[in-house]
Order: sequence, then structure tokens, then C-alpha cells
Amino acid sequence: MFRWKASKRNADPQKINPPTNLIPFLPPQLFKDRGKKTLVVDLDETLVRSTFKRPSRILTAATLRLLHIPNRDAQWFLCRASLLLQVTVDEKARNVYISQRPGLYYTCIFRPFLAILGLALFLDEVSKWFELVIFTASVGMYADLVVDKIDPKNRFTWRLYREYCTYLNGTYVKDLSLLGRDLCNVIIVDNSTQAYLWHAENAIPITSCVSRHVHVYSSHPDLGKIIAWIDDPHDTELIDIIPILSSLAMVKDIRPVIRDALLNLG
Repeated sequence: MFRWKASKRNADPQKINPPTNLIPFLPPQLFKDRGKKTLVVDLDETLVRSTFKRPSRILTAATLRLLHIPNRDAQWFLCRASLLLQVTVDEKARNVYISQRPGLYYTCIFRPFLAILGLALFLDEVSKWFELVIFTASVGMYADLVVDKIDPKNRFTWRLYREYCTYLNGTYVKDLSLLGRDLCNVIIVDNSTQAYLWHAENAIPITSCVSRHVHVYSSHPDLGKIIAWIDDPHDTELIDIIPILSSLAMVKDIRPVIRDALLNLG
């Protein structure tokens, strides 16, 4: 895994415009990504949810089979707190439970109870077309532990952490103009509209693990209702945006396409 050590910058809470002429966060593209567009993906609330409290709805795969719970719903139970990490907080070791976003597809031909996480499918697919960057407002020590777990194939080429964000009015903004990539080739997938405050025309919104409205492009049966993916066995948003991303990978400039799509959505 490559980690680019760019210079840290002093956050200015009063900043109203994105900064300019600073050292790019990313070096030139690696050979394997040369010519690809860049997909920036958020971590917490978008791909995973972490908590110190052990979620109550955790069952083993064997128990789920005995209870005859359908595959689609069963994998949701398995996703909840599917990863366990240990971090040091105030010099004490603490368990952190990581739930991966569902949005699931299954293979039921030879292994009827073996599910493929939507997250894994999402990363496998988009890595074919994009240079992948994880960009999180979390600290690097925590983020590295999580990304190492959810991305064992190292599909994310680069990782950017909190120190690469701009702190503005109590929130962290991700300035895509500092990546060192042409913005006509950069897309961000993030649950927070504040994160892409300066680059809305580069953004594909995705819902949080807290209560939210289901996006109109989703195939979710509860379209338009308020629901949280952490409590939703039918969340498929990661899968739903794959064809959108595959189309954007082929256009010259992604910004007018996203801008027109958002206008059409109202």
C-alpha cells in the first residue's frame, strides 16, 4: 500500500474559498492507474460504521441457517460488527466494532450461504475504471486499521486522513483541487455534503448510516422514506451507483454530467 506524505497545512476556520498553490496531496499516477479517472471515497458512515458498543444483533452463519433467515437478510446480520479492531484510547486498549455497509449481491450456486459483501463487489468493480483514493476525516491510526481490513487487496492506491482536510465552521471539508488531479477527472462519493462543499459538481451523494432519505437513484423498496443503512438489510446504494460510475469513467469531463443529473433530480 502506498501512502503519500504531503505537507500538513494549517486549517483556517474562516476560510470561504478553497486554498490554492499548495503542494499536491498525491504524486503522479502509478503505472497501473495511468489514464484513469480518480474516485475519492469517504470511509466512516459511507463504507463503514464504528462503535465502542457491541451491536446486539449479531448471529453466526450457522444460526442464521437454522433459523431459515433469507440470504439477503442473513448477510445483514453478519455485516453488523463484522470486524473487530483494538485501538488504544487514553493508554487503554479498547475494542472497536466495525459494521460494513450492506448493499449485497450473492452467489448461491455452490455455496448457498456464502454471501459476497456489496462493499467488496463495489471495490472490485470500480477499481477496474478508477484510481481509488480513501479520503477520510478520521485520524490515520484508526483509518489504516479499518482500510487494511476492508481492502485486503489494496484496491485503494492512496489514503488521505484528517490532516488533509480543511476545518471550516465546525466541519471538515475535503478540497479536491489539492489532490494534484484535473478536476474534470475527479469524483467523490461521500455521505456528507459539507465534505465536498467546494466541489458539488464532482460529487455523487450517498446516504449515511444514520437516519436519512433514500436517494432517488436507489432501487430500495422504501424510496423517499427516512431510513438508516445500519438498520436496513435492503440497502443497495453501493451497488446502485456502480453503473453511474462506469458511465462517468468514459466521459471527457464528469462535472457537466453530474451537474445535469442533479438538476434533473430536482
